[in-house]
Amino acid sequence: MDNDLHNWGEAYKAIADRIRQQVPDIKHVDLYHRQEVAVDDDGNWIPFPAPAVFLEFNTAQVNDLSEGKQEMLMDITVYLYTETTADTNQGGIGQARALAFIALMRRLHQVLHGAEGQHFGPLSRTALRRVDAPPYAMLYAQTYSSHMLDYGAAPNFSEAQPPMPVDVGTPAPPPVPEAPDVRLYPFVG
Repeated sequence: MDNDLHNWGEAYKAIADRIRQQVPDIKHVDLYHRQEVAVDDDGNWIPFPAPAVFLEFNTAQVNDLSEGKQEMLMDITVYLYTETTADTNQGGIGQARALAFIALMRRLHQVLHGAEGQHFGPLSRTALRRVDAPPYAMLYAQTYSSHMLDYGAAPNFSEAQPPMPVDVGTPAPPPVPEAPDVRLYPFVG
């Protein structure tokens, strides 16, 4: 984690790349904006390939650090979407697909939990829940917490003018202490 470069847009790209590279079964990764209820121009559901993952940077607890810098504890929700059939009971036609969905959800967790990058701190799962989805679809959300620093409002110190030089001159030597008044006494032996 590089504290000077945090940018949650870059964090999104890094997490999406990690998912694409390490979970090849995922066919689509995007920022979340309720795509599961979208209908294309032809009236078809699901204008994206499935299984799909959607990332939402949805909640942050913010602590101001001054000088335009903020510390954030960001919640990142990872939605896993796939198509399925309604019957997932033992021997049902949809059971294998439902169990594959669970395995895929676990694989995502394995790839994400503890992961960190240049723009985000270690991810730690804090929640897992089912989300309402259209018929014949499954949608679950896993929420991860990540520590981030946002320096987006900090002044750009690389463009700041250098301070005016200050002439301090040659320092004067320290004063020599006065010699104490010394009295000699004859040695009496």
